[in-house]
Amino acid sequence: PGNASDRLSADAVGVTVISGDETVSLRTVSPNPFTPNADGINDEAEWNFDVFLLTAQAEISVTLYTLNGTRLRELTSSATSGAKTLVWDGRDESNNLVPPGLYLYRLFVDSDTDESKEKMGIVSVAY
Repeated sequence: PGNASDRLSADAVGVTVISGDETVSLRTVSPNPFTPNADGINDEAEWNFDVFLLTAQAEISVTLYTLNGTRLRELTSSATSGAKTLVWDGRDESNNLVPPGLYLYRLFVDSDTDESKEKMGIVSVAY
């Protein structure tokens, strides 16, 4: 009650610290490992990140690969600067669950800045 926005309660303050040399700052990939076995616990992996330096809509993607470089899935969103989340359900482009193992990811912001606009890492799937 009395909140100007549902995203920020009246008794909380949100502060975003801008890193001057990055377009994207990855906060977390969690849970890692995750278990997409439909038990309702840790069924999806979430990429939580902040996007800076955008003045217009930009395409944001998380592309997932096997360790040998085969592309499995691309998660996309169009957004401007701010806090963002992309979610993976452990399925490939054909909607099949991937086998347990390690997978590479590339978080990329398609912007016109010269600043760093990608992050790469590993996410684990376990059953």
